[in-house]
Amino acid sequence: MFCVDTNFLIDLLHGEEEAVELASELKLSEVILTTINLYELYLGEMIVGKGLSDAKEMRRDFQVKEVKEKHVGEAAEIQKRLMDRGQRIPALDALIAGVAKGEEATLITDDKHFRKIGDLETKFYK
Repeated sequence: MFCVDTNFLIDLLHGEEEAVELASELKLSEVILTTINLYELYLGEMIVGKGLSDAKEMRRDFQVKEVKEKHVGEAAEIQKRLMDRGQRIPALDALIAGVAKGEEATLITDDKHFRKIGDLETKFYK
């Protein structure tokens, strides 16, 4: 099972070669996105005045996991461990990581700050 970070979805929408190549290797039934991803996609589309067509298309193509209490707990544990080491990641990324951990999924991303989370299975596509 794979959970995707929003940057992967944006790169996929923009036709970035690495994202498109990886997406072609994945089975859609094994890929989840989160309601956090949808929020970030919706916000981005509203900012550029594009409407919500791309985000709604992504919602149809992938499984969408709502953020649940177990995911929030995982996210809080991740952020607390990082804070104990004098580090942090953006709160929304901690929540996406929490979903990935809670669903025992590999996170697909190109954000290097996820490397700080030692016990998060991560696949970097760039």
